Amino acid sequence: SVDEYMDDPERFAKILRDAGFDVTILIYRSSEEQSCEINRFIPDDIRVKHIVCRYRRLIFKLASYFKHNCVDICFTSLPLLSYVNIILTTFFFRRIHCIVRECNTPSRHSTKIRLFSKLLYRFADLLISQTDDMKDEMAEVYRIDRERILTIINPIDKELIDKSLNESIVPPEGYKVYVAVGRVDEQKDYSTLLKAFAELIKLQPSSYLYIVGKDTSAYAMKQKELVNELGISSHVSFEGFQSNPYKYMNVADCFVLSSIYEGLPN
Repeated sequence: SVDEYMDDPERFAKILRDAGFDVTILIYRSSEEQSCEINRFIPDDIRVKHIVCRYRRLIFKLASYFKHNCVDICFTSLPLLSYVNIILTTFFFRRIHCIVRECNTPSRHSTKIRLFSKLLYRFADLLISQTDDMKDEMAEVYRIDRERILTIINPIDKELIDKSLNESIVPPEGYKVYVAVGRVDEQKDYSTLLKAFAELIKLQPSSYLYIVGKDTSAYAMKQKELVNELGISSHVSFEGFQSNPYKYMNVADCFVLSSIYEGLPN
């Protein structure tokens, strides 16, 4: 069981499938209108079930799924969904093993998230960290024995990347190309990137920046306004969500990661 916003759950699903597991991806959405780009990345031989409901109804929907399906292990990577799985597997479906993957270092979570994680994560069968530093912090913040935490770095789908490079883009001729990839929200700190890029253009006028990632939020709209305010609109392109970001990376002279924090950036 994985959630829609985990770092590329289809990669984990492929690995588990190839290891002999019978995998189903459960995708939670709060409404039918909520976008679900992940569908296009899931292989046809992996089952997918969409659970559409308000969050407060999720525990009942999952309980019904667990009751009517043969589930041995549930795996999730987003705290709010992990809590539901832990409660169900601890008190109602003890036959199911619950594995929780931490998506960011605990210090970056809100006080409420850290409190609930500290209370509930101890009941999970296994916790997964993305780095050893994250493992140390999880053990300290959540008061959990380090032996119950396993470090597994994010997987990379080399086959998908190789296929993706068959596509290409043609950047502006004679320009140095900069590429940033990631949804346009505050965690990624695109405002600092854009201000820095405006300074770079003064030194290197033939510079062009592609920003690849979902850009429909209020924060994203502000960044587009900032581009106009800085007078760099002819040097910056917001490409929106792209199923193939690798074609942009392939022509980049420089990849830029401007995030304030990450668990382990892909």
